[in-house]
Amino acid sequence: MSAVTVLQCAVDARCDPSCLSRIYETLGDEKGEQAICRTLGKLAVHLSAIQSLRDVGAGKEIATQAGSMSALAREIGLLEVSEAADHVRTCAEQNEDIALEATLARLERGFDVAVGLVWDLRATPV
Repeated sequence: MSAVTVLQCAVDARCDPSCLSRIYETLGDEKGEQAICRTLGKLAVHLSAIQSLRDVGAGKEIATQAGSMSALAREIGLLEVSEAADHVRTCAEQNEDIALEATLARLERGFDVAVGLVWDLRATPV
């Protein structure tokens, strides 16, 4: 009988909370929250587009979407998401399909964790 090993994938949700604070300070609570929600929505749209484009092998378009995703993530301090999106872009530009799958999986996990982190941070009194 063989043993099954369960691998734990630790995701480092590196984040710069000062970006969120700056948004709230600049725009106020209501407009700040709307801006952050809009940005998270745009990130989700880009991620969905990347997943669809991967299925048809559209490397150049993946690179464009990933670059946009990286910039948006950086705006709200999601450093791990931004870095993972940059790596997805590089893999797509280099037509490295296996690396693209791995980095895209990292981006997906990082985004999932980051969304929860943003909501946790916004629930924390400043």
